[in-house]
Amino acid sequence: MLSKQSGPEVVLTDIGLPDIPVYEVPRRLRAEGSLEGAALVAPTGWGAEEDKRLSEAAGFDFHFTKPVASEAPTAFLRQRVPGR
Repeated sequence: MLSKQSGPEVVLTDIGLPDIPVYEVPRRLRAEGSLEGAALVAPTGWGAEEDKRLSEAAGFDFHFTKPVASEAPTAFLRQRVPGR
């Protein structure tokens, strides 16, 4: 959700994007001043424990392994953005 006073509260992005090294995505997003305080969420097909550890170390706040159970994002968003 965006407002004039702040940037997004949650950013969903895959880990593996074309032309961007794996796990570089959160570093680049964190460099954006407008994303301060935003939760970076990785919905990805990479779901081994090592993948989850690497995504956390790279700067993602949460890692959803695809296919994502429908209640997982809802529960995360309710926790992250209460009242919305």
